[in-house]
Amino acid sequence: MSEDEKALTDAYYWLSMYKSGAITEGVAMEKVKEAIFDQPQLNENQQKYLKELQYNRERLGNTHDALFFGLVDYEKRWNLNDEDLAPVMQAFSQWALEQEEE
Repeated sequence: MSEDEKALTDAYYWLSMYKSGAITEGVAMEKVKEAIFDQPQLNENQQKYLKELQYNRERLGNTHDALFFGLVDYEKRWNLNDEDLAPVMQAFSQWALEQEEE
């Protein structure tokens, strides 16, 4: 699923939660805004690196170890510089927080 498809799916989810009465309109609109506008656009290398970090977190069970092992040779292995790394860290952080909420 692409980032755009995920954003639309998330937005639809929050709108349906509002329609069912589970959340207020204000909460729904904030969540829809976050889903659509706060998604960093990642290139192919960044997306692959993000997937590895997510896999590491699921496999290792915590964010610290996922980052520790994921940061080894990220420049060489993923062809990412520090500027490219920032949006990946943002997306990973957001994803990791969502995992903690579940």
